Amino acid sequence: MIVYTSKQEKINLAQKPFSSGGEGSVYAVNSAPSRFKDICVKIYSPGKTDQLREAKIKFMVSNPPQTIRGKGFLIGWPLDYVTDSHGKFLGFIMPLAFPNSRQLVELTVYSLSKVLGKEWHDRYDISAGKKSLISRLKLIFNIATPIHILHSTNKYVLKDFKPQNVLVTYDGHVTIVDLDSIQISDGGQMLYPGTAVTPEYMPPEFFTKGIGKSLKSPINKSWDYFAIGVVFYEILMGIHPYCVTPKKLNDISENSRSSNISLGLFPFGANKQMIEVRPRPHDRFTKLPQEFQNKFISTFSEKPGNRPSAYEWKQYMYDVIKGIDGVEEKIQDKKEFDSESRLERDMRITELETYNQCKTKEDFLRYIRLYPDGMYVYAATQRIYHFDEINSGLGGDNNKNIDSSSNVTLGNIKKKKKASLKEILVLLISAIILYAAAYLIRDNCDESFGNILNLLSYFPYMLFAFEVVSNKKLGIVICIAGWFVMLFLWSDYAIQPIQTALGILGLCSFFAVGAYLLMYQEKS
Repeated sequence: MIVYTSKQEKINLAQKPFSSGGEGSVYAVNSAPSRFKDICVKIYSPGKTDQLREAKIKFMVSNPPQTIRGKGFLIGWPLDYVTDSHGKFLGFIMPLAFPNSRQLVELTVYSLSKVLGKEWHDRYDISAGKKSLISRLKLIFNIATPIHILHSTNKYVLKDFKPQNVLVTYDGHVTIVDLDSIQISDGGQMLYPGTAVTPEYMPPEFFTKGIGKSLKSPINKSWDYFAIGVVFYEILMGIHPYCVTPKKLNDISENSRSSNISLGLFPFGANKQMIEVRPRPHDRFTKLPQEFQNKFISTFSEKPGNRPSAYEWKQYMYDVIKGIDGVEEKIQDKKEFDSESRLERDMRITELETYNQCKTKEDFLRYIRLYPDGMYVYAATQRIYHFDEINSGLGGDNNKNIDSSSNVTLGNIKKKKKASLKEILVLLISAIILYAAAYLIRDNCDESFGNILNLLSYFPYMLFAFEVVSNKKLGIVICIAGWFVMLFLWSDYAIQPIQTALGILGLCSFFAVGAYLLMYQEKS
């Protein structure tokens, strides 16, 4: 693909993008003018290149921040816009992220994925002690620095800052990306609104006062101060600061991070008494120095003016890293980590036992309240959403017990949906009709066609068998026995056609009733 710069310079792009999203795709550059080094090009999807977007990108090209590339950071800022050969706006040129970068979101969890290589675990795994803490604090420093640079222009607010918009390398180099969605204002006047938001990183005043809902009025930098505080908390604690279970939970949809933000449910904030369950990773917060704790408490308070700026975080990280020995001793040591690992395993077993004891809708709701980030939340949610459908075959209500098939084992939470009575009967009747027709056609009309119909009849019967028996061993034996009876009756030893057809009907019905009772019998 060939595109052109604002000066009509030719740029040769790779044939396929290396990254794609909802708004466009990012392409590597095969050749470009010498004034560009280590760049890539974002091409917007058809229908995404309106006049407002074009004007916004051109404004950003003409008004860059003071520094785009630093020692440990890179801002993915538009360097120039690109067009086709007719001058039609297509997208923009931006710096290429540091090599071997990954999304920051992979480091905002309590336990690192095994997919990450050894060099990542050596630097960021909590068990690495001081080395991990220093690496994470340096990440915060390298993130706060470019955000401060953007804010110092007094024009730009990120609005949609989140871990997915930050790329990091194992040695701590940071690239801020997706900046074409930022808000641009000047002197309190909105020039170009921010076009994206993520509820889990939006401040409480959005939910409580509607601040930021209007695209005509610009939001101020305190919006970003809240988001960076959330991300910095995730980097250090491995959990979202609002990942808790409130005491009052009337519906499963209320147990969300955005809902908790609107209620001010930070575990160490003013409304902590409204929290029923605080997941254990939050406990590491209490081992931070008091000044460190206060920065987070101020960030998550109901007063936006109290939130530390990106500059304050940057300066404080510098001071903390200099005095890391005292912080490290408080926040983590190897023995404590080993103890945490053992306790984590014990908690997993307890969680499994709690889930396996769930039989009613209220039981599953209680499980989700106790373990909002639990291993079986998805399975429990599916049980709740489909409770009426699951129990329709029993003729019960939402408080009927679910049979033991709701139990799970570690590492296995997938459940097979039970077939309805109507589906089972359709399969059974199809098998009977096909088999009876095949028998009559074979003996009275066309033997070959009868044999084909006979083979076809086995398929609905096999589906019927597996749906009915639901892993009940005796039921499987019964259905297999019925299949062999069908084969025997088809042989030359069978009795007269009409008698055989009636016999098959009776036998299949008998097997169906037996298998059905095995699966759907209620516990006494």
